[in-house]
Amino acid sequence: MDVDYDKLRHEIELCECVDVWEGLFNLKEWDAWSSWLVYSGEPGMSMDTYDSLQRLNQYILGRIWPDKFEGVIAAFKNFRMVINDYLTVFMRHAKTQKDQYYTPKFYHID
Repeated sequence: MDVDYDKLRHEIELCECVDVWEGLFNLKEWDAWSSWLVYSGEPGMSMDTYDSLQRLNQYILGRIWPDKFEGVIAAFKNFRMVINDYLTVFMRHAKTQKDQYYTPKFYHID
C-alpha cells in the first residue's frame, strides 16, 4: 500500500489548525458566550473571550497554509475577516465593566 506522506502531513497540519480554532473559538461553550453578543439589550463579551478571539484572528492571519484543501482554507480566511471586522466595530463602541466589554444601546425608542 502506497502512502502519500505529503498529503498526510498536510491533513495533519489542517487538523491541528482545526483543533486550535476550536479551542480559541471556545466552540464547546459557543451557546453560552455568543448569546450575550446577540440576545441581550447591550451586546457584550468577557475580556477573556475577546482576547481569545483576537489570538484566533492573529493565528489564522499568521498561518502558512498548504496548497491543498482550498475550500477549507478559504473558510478559515473568511472567518478571520468576519471576526476581525466584528471585533474592530465592537471595540469602537465598547465600554468596560469589570471583566466585560459591552456596547450600550445607540438608540432609544420612545
